[in-house]
Amino acid sequence: MASPRVIIVTPIILTLITAAFVILYVSPSVTTENVEIISKYVTWNPSQVQYEAITTTGMLKRISISNFWEVIITLKNKGESEASLTDVLINHKPPSEFKPSIICMTKIDDNPAYLTYNIIIKSGENAKIILLIPFQESELNHGKLIEIRIRTQTRERAIVLTLP
Repeated sequence: MASPRVIIVTPIILTLITAAFVILYVSPSVTTENVEIISKYVTWNPSQVQYEAITTTGMLKRISISNFWEVIITLKNKGESEASLTDVLINHKPPSEFKPSIICMTKIDDNPAYLTYNIIIKSGENAKIILLIPFQESELNHGKLIEIRIRTQTRERAIVLTLP
């Protein structure tokens, strides 16, 4: 019969061996995304401006808009793995919930802009989130603060901007 000491010490030793294995062999192979906000700014555009972007179905769409704010947020993935941009919220709401809707475009490095925020940012890549915010008398107006939350698969970042 095993002594009480062996019965107590054996599970402890097995736990320590398992923990060492996980720390030494499994953890280094787990890569992480690290998306940082490099810059952010907002400008008021009273005149008409044209944009071109590719829809999620691959069609080129021309957007003509006036009396709006253009918010540009530049991101950089400084992590080891790709980052998946999963959500963009303005004042805790998706862009589509505003009336009129806020247009959200994304652009990775020198590639064309896309009419979606669901993109993959590879390690080392820069991405821009471009928000076209139409003037809204009641909710979004000159001098108001807006909070923008950017979510990836593992983190959330928030910024606050004043609409000029």
